[in-house]
Amino acid sequence: MPWFPLAAIVTLAIPVSIFEWVPGHYCLRALGLSWFATIAFLAATQPALLRRRSLGSNQGPSSPQWDGRLFRLLQGNLWLVLAVAGWQSGWGAIALDPEVFAVGGGFLLLGTLLLWSSLYSNSFFETRVRYQQEQDQRVIESGLYGWVRHPGYFAMILMLTSLPLMLHSSAAILPWGLCVAVLVVRLQREESYLETHLSGYKEYRAKVPFRLIPLVW
Repeated sequence: MPWFPLAAIVTLAIPVSIFEWVPGHYCLRALGLSWFATIAFLAATQPALLRRRSLGSNQGPSSPQWDGRLFRLLQGNLWLVLAVAGWQSGWGAIALDPEVFAVGGGFLLLGTLLLWSSLYSNSFFETRVRYQQEQDQRVIESGLYGWVRHPGYFAMILMLTSLPLMLHSSAAILPWGLCVAVLVVRLQREESYLETHLSGYKEYRAKVPFRLIPLVW
C-alpha cells in the first residue's frame, strides 16, 4: 500500500526533524521495517498479488463505489492519527517511554505476522473490495480463515492500535477509533457484497461464524 508509507514519512518526518521527536523517529523506523518486510514476504510468496496490490488490476470488475468512499475515509482518518500524534507528542516534546513503545511495537509485530499469514493463505487479498472474476476467485477456508472470516482486518486493527502507543499520543485515540469504525463498516459491507457475488460465501459464513475474533465476534 504505497500511500501509507508516504503519508507516514511526510506527516511524521516534519515533527521528527523540527522537534527532535524521538518516539516519532523510532515509530518511523518500526513502520518502515514492517512495510519493507511485508513487501519482501509478498515478493517471495505471492508475487502476482503484490503486483495487484501495488499497481491495481486493469482486468475484471472494478470496486463498488461505496468501497472507494470508505477507503478514502480510512485514509483520511489514518492521516489524522499521524498528524494529531505529531502535534501532541512531537510539539509537546514528549520523551520516549521504552515500555509503552515496546507494547506498541508488540502490537505492530503481531499484526504484521497475522497479515502475512492472511496474505499467504489468500491470493485474492487485494487492497480494494471487488469480485475477482478474472482470477477465478473462490472462498478461502485455509489457515486463519478457518477460524475467522476476516483475519486481515484483525491484523490491520492491531497495527493501527500500535500507532497511538508508539507515538505516545492520547489524542490520537479518537482518529484511531474512527479508523476502526470505518474498517468494521467496510467489513460488513464487504460480506454482503461477497455473499451476492462469490459462490459459496453464504455457506462459508455459516461454517465460520466469527468475523474477527473467535468466540467473540
